[in-house]
Amino acid sequence: MYIIIMITEMVVMYTLGYYFGSSMWIYGIMIFGFQMLIKYGNERIYLEVIEDYPVHDCIKELKFKFLFKKLVKLSNKGIPREMYFYVKAYYISLWLYSVTIIICYFLDEDMANFIGIVYLIIIYIIGMICDFVMLRKSFRSRFKLLNIYNIKYLFLPGDEPYPRKIGTCYVINAYKKRRKRFATIQILETGEIKKKVLMEGKLHESEKWVYSVFEICKVYYIV
Repeated sequence: MYIIIMITEMVVMYTLGYYFGSSMWIYGIMIFGFQMLIKYGNERIYLEVIEDYPVHDCIKELKFKFLFKKLVKLSNKGIPREMYFYVKAYYISLWLYSVTIIICYFLDEDMANFIGIVYLIIIYIIGMICDFVMLRKSFRSRFKLLNIYNIKYLFLPGDEPYPRKIGTCYVINAYKKRRKRFATIQILETGEIKKKVLMEGKLHESEKWVYSVFEICKVYYIV
């Protein structure tokens, strides 16, 4: 939904900006005020991703702290790296763009229109990419692997299930596939043998090391 809103805004302001170069500057100030200071858009995407977003990818030592003053109150994890980059880039580029658009508007209105349109398209594309990367990181942190049972949560986050503990197990054998480690395990409580179980963390040297087994949307993993 967030991406749809951004695309709709971009189309509307493309039309307005084609005839009014200065409107792109006004629009930039307006969006900055609502999305960066009031955090309407950022708060929504922040709450969608922060619960599962990897803590080691969060930024706590913030520059331009006033841009994040509301978000930091929502979680003690910090600001997702991609959101931190995007907000800073938007803030800095907005002021550079403002100076450029004012100069160009008096020299060549068509050039001002063109610069305004290009700026808006670039900043939206960067925002969409950053949002997608954040959502993907958060998705992978919770669901581990993509399958037909969880793919809907990648595009329509909300009411995601939580992992459930199946029991404990021994690892019979382990192997790597596409940078991931999988194992064949035996569940101690039932004696059931499961194959292609994802391993979170490293394999312990002890053959009798007991792991915990979890499942979410038909994805099994051990920790």
